[in-house]
Amino acid sequence: MKIYQGKHYNKDVYILENDQIHVKVLKDFGAKIVSIYKKDQDFELLFQASDKTYKDPNLGDNFEDYDRSGIDDMLPTIDSCLYPNSYKRLNDHGDLWAQKWDYEIKEDSLLCKVRCDSLKLDLYREIFLEEDQVRLAYKLKNLTQQDHYYLWAFHGLMNFNDSTVLDFGNAGQIINVIDGQAYDFDYRNLGAYPDKKSYKFYFQDPVEKGQVDVYYGQENVHLQMNFDTKINKYLGVWLTKGGLKGEYNFAIEPSSAYYDSLEKAYENHKVSQIASKEEKTWTLNLKLMKGNK
Repeated sequence: MKIYQGKHYNKDVYILENDQIHVKVLKDFGAKIVSIYKKDQDFELLFQASDKTYKDPNLGDNFEDYDRSGIDDMLPTIDSCLYPNSYKRLNDHGDLWAQKWDYEIKEDSLLCKVRCDSLKLDLYREIFLEEDQVRLAYKLKNLTQQDHYYLWAFHGLMNFNDSTVLDFGNAGQIINVIDGQAYDFDYRNLGAYPDKKSYKFYFQDPVEKGQVDVYYGQENVHLQMNFDTKINKYLGVWLTKGGLKGEYNFAIEPSSAYYDSLEKAYENHKVSQIASKEEKTWTLNLKLMKGNK
């Protein structure tokens, strides 16, 4: 594997590359993973910025006003809300997507690190390439004197088309968290979703097996996502089929709390907490292979 610097649209990026895949990471803000490209199949996994440019955000801005692409880490919330039992307002889609990160190039990885502005928690995300797999190793550290509630979620906006099918194994029942209505179509078949709308659902119970398979039938690509469920045991899915700014993308969102808002997760008694001086670690893997369901 090699790591070097380059450009993606109007921004500088770090590029990680091996014989099978290459990955691009924005340097300027958010440590956003903007591209995961499988060479032998000419396949780009991640949804790209619609206007092919990136604007520098300010902390506290509305996430939807920016590029809505690639992979970001949500911390300490997704929806803007109040921190539990306080009047402290938390930012839309958290802090990290709008913050400057620090980077360290290692022999076989790129280490990205940032201090969450609102709670002063330190997040480390180390990116490895292993053949056809991107491995993300996370560490969350609380160096403060206080315990903190938090919500971490993986926010990876991916491409799809009507041939794309999801397989969640035996993850259980889902709940439509936009309007509560049951879907009258197969939620695993992305071609079945009615057009010009956006969707969000969660599995109602913690998932036992952290694996989701995505089959791109037209492209003969099989994405397998594996994630730890000891800490991040909740699973949501977002999809917009032209419903948000005319864009078409979806996201599989493992999360440490249920759901979307730290305030709501606290009220649901399904919230994460990190003690003073505590350190938590977890991994998330994205493997791109050939194959159909």
